[in-house]
Amino acid sequence: MIIMPQHPGDTRTIVQHLDRQFERQVDWAVLHGLQLPVAGHVVRVDHLLINDFLECVCIDSRYLKGTLVPRREGGFGWRHPDGETRIGSPLGKAARQARLLAGALDQRRRPRWVQRLRIAPRLTMRSLVLHDPAGLSDAERAALPADGALVAGTEALHALLQRQRRRRARHPFARVPPTRLHAIARTIARAHRSAAAPSLPITVGSNV
Repeated sequence: MIIMPQHPGDTRTIVQHLDRQFERQVDWAVLHGLQLPVAGHVVRVDHLLINDFLECVCIDSRYLKGTLVPRREGGFGWRHPDGETRIGSPLGKAARQARLLAGALDQRRRPRWVQRLRIAPRLTMRSLVLHDPAGLSDAERAALPADGALVAGTEALHALLQRQRRRRARHPFARVPPTRLHAIARTIARAHRSAAAPSLPITVGSNV
């Protein structure tokens, strides 16, 4: 199921890629261009993936047109067609977004839109920063963090599908039904509309 409350900027290629990967997967929901009210902040998420184990993945796709390179002195360089730009750690920001969103879903005094989700305590949240790793040397590739907020190419999306299928084989009954998953995704999308842009349309994939 695909929901697009708002197009997440100049990311048409990755939106199409995600839609091709997940639109026929009834056990996944994909939301593009979210702005969600959490603890007095607005959490902006380029893409949010949720599967039937309630495993959520916040994806930052703004760096896909270049390569993220860790720097010895801290931070990252972003190599892109126009040169290289020094930036702070995109991993830190992605991890903070994931923590804010996970905290909203777990805390007792949840925002009203979260209360309507009726989510079980087993919900998990992780972050993924996408880039083009082709420009990395072997040493630079080895310096990328291997855990926490992950930096990877689009092959990581296929890995998410494979991981979920393996888990399904091991734990076939530890899942929510597609109707529940789709209801959760729709409620999150409505929270975006009510908080950020009430007039935005919702586009849903054909398999819903």
